[in-house]
Amino acid sequence: MIHVWEDFPEGSDITGYYCNVFDITMKYLLDPLGLNKSLQDVLNVFYAVRDGDSFDAAFQNNFGLSQQVFEDEFYDRIKAYLTVLH
Repeated sequence: MIHVWEDFPEGSDITGYYCNVFDITMKYLLDPLGLNKSLQDVLNVFYAVRDGDSFDAAFQNNFGLSQQVFEDEFYDRIKAYLTVLH
């Protein structure tokens, strides 16, 4: 749910908690036990944004689900993913 720097809560530890959330998110997106996407898919999101697509459109086109659905289901998806890993 953080889309721009201003979305971080004031006083946030950006290098701690949020980096860990980014890390597990990337692992989920790339892992065959998660969304099973590739680094190229991730790059394609950024290329599409560079070329003028919204992040949501780029995310949906490359990951097969909308950013809103991913945000809404994030904790359930990550919890299920971590359960499978252990």
